[in-house]
Amino acid sequence: LSSAERPSSCRTPGIFPPRFFPSPCFTPVPFRFVSSVMLLVIYVLVTSGLANLPSSSSQQIEDNGSGSFWTYRAHKSPTRLRHSRHSDRSPFYSSAYQTTSTRDPVFDDSYNLRLGDANSNHKPVFKNCSELRPSVIEEKETGSFVMKVVAYDQDLPENGGKVTYSFVSTPGERLKFNIDPDTGVITTRHVFDRDEPSREKEVYVTVQASDNGKPQLADVCTIKITIEDINDNAPVFDKVSYQESVPQDLQQDREVMRISATDIDDGNNSIVLYDLQPLKPEDKGFFRIDPGTGVIYLNRTIDRNAGQKYNLRATAVDGGDSPLEATINLDILVVESNKKSPSFTMIPSSPIILPESLTNYSYNIATLSAQSNTDEAAPVFELVQGRTEQTNKLSTFRLETEGNSAHIRLGRPMDYESISEYTLTIRIQNKYNLAAETSIGIQLQDVNDNIPIFTEVMNGIVLENEPPGTPVMQVRALDYDATTEHNLVTYELADNQENFKIDRYTGNITTLKIFD
Repeated sequence: LSSAERPSSCRTPGIFPPRFFPSPCFTPVPFRFVSSVMLLVIYVLVTSGLANLPSSSSQQIEDNGSGSFWTYRAHKSPTRLRHSRHSDRSPFYSSAYQTTSTRDPVFDDSYNLRLGDANSNHKPVFKNCSELRPSVIEEKETGSFVMKVVAYDQDLPENGGKVTYSFVSTPGERLKFNIDPDTGVITTRHVFDRDEPSREKEVYVTVQASDNGKPQLADVCTIKITIEDINDNAPVFDKVSYQESVPQDLQQDREVMRISATDIDDGNNSIVLYDLQPLKPEDKGFFRIDPGTGVIYLNRTIDRNAGQKYNLRATAVDGGDSPLEATINLDILVVESNKKSPSFTMIPSSPIILPESLTNYSYNIATLSAQSNTDEAAPVFELVQGRTEQTNKLSTFRLETEGNSAHIRLGRPMDYESISEYTLTIRIQNKYNLAAETSIGIQLQDVNDNIPIFTEVMNGIVLENEPPGTPVMQVRALDYDATTEHNLVTYELADNQENFKIDRYTGNITTLKIFD
């Protein structure tokens, strides 16, 4: 042996531990070979004394679960490893050998050997793709952790099993997430806004896991990432200011006016409660507000002359953990006793349920009737245009007047996936500028108006001689309807049913036979 091959000196001068060489290694093994074919030779170098080598010629080392056995022959001469029968394509075999010197002090050395199928090339597999339910909070800064994806490859990294991750995207698409190619960690590269006008409530991404085998194999996983709401919006009143009139002789506990505010957040963050306070001490106690509806009532008899005002301030507070609020001033003008406010004589029950697919623009969604309580034939009807889309900012609904009645009709197409409910405020006013208001809720019904769309479909690959049930690929289609009644997708094969089968719910395609 050359000096470079000799082991370094040990603690006791002149005594060297036994050494295996070559270095512990990975040895590729052909898929099929004849029993007792020599695979490699392992030498044990003993430069001082003797080494204890196993003398049995039929030591069996079982692999990592395949049930196949390897034998080795160990002598004071070169050690040869042989296989006892045909390989069954186990991913790899891992065995450890040890030799011990017979002199004092005792030294030993071990040899780790991994044997793998040289013709094996398994594809990476996402095992739990359909179970992934990640989410990210809106307004979170870029670089925020979302989740980690993992694909499993049976091959060893040095034998085609190194997995790298990437996103499948269309040309020119602006990605909203980053993925680490080595770890599969997904982070944000975009600040999301769940609320209008962006309405980024969910984002679909398709992750590709590719190995380094030849040919290169890959698997894909399409994931829905939900954008969680935070309380980042304060309530918004439907008017910039409120000015109403009240007759001097209005009876106690009668409705004076109503205010309305909308919060475009979701859940408790969107629930609005109201409060009313006087701006001047002398105005205290005359009016009260229903905290849930925003209706303002006369709380005590009016003590002002016609032409005088009450100055109040209303507050709308949302139901978030850290509540946000908005305030607005109200002016209530006192008018003569002989002047009466208009009143509604017919108000439809609420909420009104409509299919989102409604396209009949002459259909009367709701009809209201009112009287002016003056010598006028009818009061003036108005559909209040609010400051949010939920309160008819975009004129989704319109009002058609017919005598002392008014009909609410469709003004533009509706989309459940964008807005699922509306609050409409109808106002009536007579010639004395006295008014009354009422609110009607409209809830949309989701209909099956979106067809499933396949995400990026890749070519599946299956190697010959793979057993039935081998994964080939997964297909994924998305349905953008909002409710589970209409957005659950099922799969079936249009052809090749004799060769492959597809899971009806996951889209996983597997083999039905061995290909040659």
